[in-house]
Amino acid sequence: MHERAWRLALLGALSAGCADAAFYRDDTDFEPVFGPELSIGLAGAPVELFGPPTEPTFTEAFATLSTSGFDTFFPLFVLSETPDESTYSGHLPHFYSSRVYDVGDGRSCTLPQNPYAAAAATGLQIIFPGEVLVADQDLSQPLDEAVLMSRLAAQEQDCWSNHMPIRAISSLDEPILRHVVQGYVEAPQLDLANVGTFNGLARGIGRPVMLIEGPGPYSFEQAGLPEEDVALLTGEFEAALPDVAQSANLFGFNLYPVPDGPITEPGAYVRRARAAQPTAELVSVLQGMSFARISDGEQTGRAPTEDEIRFMAVDSVASGADHLYWYGASSLELDDPRDAALWSDITLVASELANVREATQGEMVHVSAPPTLGVRAHRWDGETVIFLAHRGDDTVDYELTVPGDVSVLVNSTGAFADFDRGTLTLTLQPTTATVVILR
Repeated sequence: MHERAWRLALLGALSAGCADAAFYRDDTDFEPVFGPELSIGLAGAPVELFGPPTEPTFTEAFATLSTSGFDTFFPLFVLSETPDESTYSGHLPHFYSSRVYDVGDGRSCTLPQNPYAAAAATGLQIIFPGEVLVADQDLSQPLDEAVLMSRLAAQEQDCWSNHMPIRAISSLDEPILRHVVQGYVEAPQLDLANVGTFNGLARGIGRPVMLIEGPGPYSFEQAGLPEEDVALLTGEFEAALPDVAQSANLFGFNLYPVPDGPITEPGAYVRRARAAQPTAELVSVLQGMSFARISDGEQTGRAPTEDEIRFMAVDSVASGADHLYWYGASSLELDDPRDAALWSDITLVASELANVREATQGEMVHVSAPPTLGVRAHRWDGETVIFLAHRGDDTVDYELTVPGDVSVLVNSTGAFADFDRGTLTLTLQPTTATVVILR
């Protein structure tokens, strides 16, 4: 199985003996492109929702997630990540053909129940974790296309033939970050041409491809490297980004800044994704865990608060995200009050956004705002829905002119707002966000 913990180990090697460094910040504004309905999903969920791995209850679990506002599930059943090892729940093999990933005890997409059929029954879409298809290949060498095609065919025939809820096939994980870091530590480098090969073959069978990249410059800064090394690695990362991203239908970054980093970074990396791939639907993979929990105590660090969860989600939407996926919730243990509270906060924010997800399909409304305020507004079904994220570090009163025939404030989530004669007045605390509905 592919281990996402590789980055913990390699960045640990990078940081040995290096001084602290400031966080990377992207202050460049890009004009967002909008269109699809906002997708709200999870890259992993508390495993107790799914029943025993040998007798999973996918239909019941997916119904619970759907009721909470989620429309997409990415089955990353990661229980823990450390520099030495990642552990996964036994539910994961059920998403694969036994011809692709055989654990020897009958767990596959056909027994005891097909999770894709369960997803279809509850209206949930699945993102298929595609790197498992090439987990036994040396990614520093060209992919064996025949092997990959045979495994894609096995998935189609055994798992998907009668059930079509595949939102996308996930491509190689964080390929540019892996490539650049491996070169820096003089390890065999992932061949970036393999990304195009993988994506082309997956798209060739009629499936969209999602590519999630690691936040390279942010990671280099966090590793505490000398400034000249950060600049060198960032240059390599940025140079590779447009070519690698162009073959993806869905593209974005994963970024988990709590407790040490600015919570404005996920939104900044959505804007970076738009610059790199102007035609893709944009993805923001958000923090749904604490580092203390997912590392089995090897690291420290609290989970994000409700306000931080809301800010990172709304700021990502305001920056142009079409898809929000919270990562790491499979590590949560709901009998732990802290984990239960985090899960409650994630589902609360997801449900808030689910109530307005259709609006992002509507006509865009231009609302002028200062640089410290991220704004995205759409007119839909007689209402104007405005996503607002105050990125500054002070409390600010904003007055925004909203065009169109709207006269009544229907709802404001997470902050005080007032609306009178076309002017929306808001008081926003540092790094807070709100969704305002006007009619």
